[in-house]
Amino acid sequence: PPVWVTLVDDLNRDVASIEKKVAELQTLAGKHLLPGFGDDEHEHEERIAETVQEISDLFKACEHRLQEVGSSKHDGTGDEEVRKNIKQRVAKQLQDLSLEFRRGHKNYLAKLKGQQIEDFTPDLKLGGGGGGGG
Repeated sequence: PPVWVTLVDDLNRDVASIEKKVAELQTLAGKHLLPGFGDDEHEHEERIAETVQEISDLFKACEHRLQEVGSSKHDGTGDEEVRKNIKQRVAKQLQDLSLEFRRGHKNYLAKLKGQQIEDFTPDLKLGGGGGGGG
């Protein structure tokens, strides 16, 4: 088969991997946001950071392969239209996945920040009832 067919197979595999990793990230983030006991928090944060990096790397690999599909040699078989359609389909999938990934991670970070703010809010109601001493 032409080189671009192999590239498309790799793209499809990577898109499936991204979908799986995004779901995994959502699960990890959900678990990390739950109140917990013990020293698992640092481990959760590391796994989340690793997963985010893996997803980013997969996106970059897909973008590179997508460009290769479009720039691979035209061998005169009339497959340009097919390749164009495949590129558009995969680009749309990647765009949707990227949006889902960014929204999910942004929400996680916002909730995490909210938790930290709640955790460290000082209790200013300690004083006894005002300044007029009588």
